[in-house]
Amino acid sequence: MSKRTHPPFCPSPPLRSFDTLTEEGARRLATQIKAAWAKVGYDVKTSVERGIGLDGVPGGYFVVRSDLFRGMPRRRFPQGAA
Repeated sequence: MSKRTHPPFCPSPPLRSFDTLTEEGARRLATQIKAAWAKVGYDVKTSVERGIGLDGVPGGYFVVRSDLFRGMPRRRFPQGAA
């Protein structure tokens, strides 16, 4: 069997035991995204920001930002690092 080159993907959001719209939950989700890609050898940058509503006013929720492009990472870790 070949080595997996990406984390397992699912067609719908899995059930989570935490709210990803809170700052704590968004940070946990960002950590999970980064760790899943690191496990298969990719360096992904993530950050958590306060969400902005349609009226331009900061909302009461948080979002995860990353440097993924179309859902795929841009950089591999150097050989042997992770």
